[in-house]
Amino acid sequence: MKKNSQANMNKAIEIIERCLPLNKLKFKESSKFFDNKIFPTVIYDSDTCRIRFFDDGKDRYGDHHIFVHYGRLEVPDDAIVLVGKDAENFHLYWHSVRIPLWFLDGKSPLEAVNEKDPRFMKEYKQLELAKRFETPERSLGMHAAIWETYGRQFFDIFDTNNSNFKWY
Repeated sequence: MKKNSQANMNKAIEIIERCLPLNKLKFKESSKFFDNKIFPTVIYDSDTCRIRFFDDGKDRYGDHHIFVHYGRLEVPDDAIVLVGKDAENFHLYWHSVRIPLWFLDGKSPLEAVNEKDPRFMKEYKQLELAKRFETPERSLGMHAAIWETYGRQFFDIFDTNNSNFKWY
């Protein structure tokens, strides 16, 4: 375990818990790891889904990035994002926020492929409030706004007990 990675992730966890209403939505920390094979990671579980945050550290411009992925409860802690040898035989374990937002906006896969970002992300980036945040708070603020706007509907997409959302 790298001491620096652990210290950076602990700082990232402080930022995550300050920016996102995890307790209000009944998410509990279920796992965190700091090995050399993957980025320092923390995972939170609720009764419907999992959220994985990984700390990418600072880029060459000095911006700090925390990436957020969503998954079903059965997704293993150490699962990679995409599993499979070809396009016809794959499974997406962890999802970026884009796919669920396109789905909630009623976009077909073909329409989604032709857009860089879902409507909500485009609108969020234009907000003056969002422009005042530094990274990673800007990105986490967008996730908080998504959760507030879409509510349970967003998380229900990942719920294996919800028969309305068997789309992936």
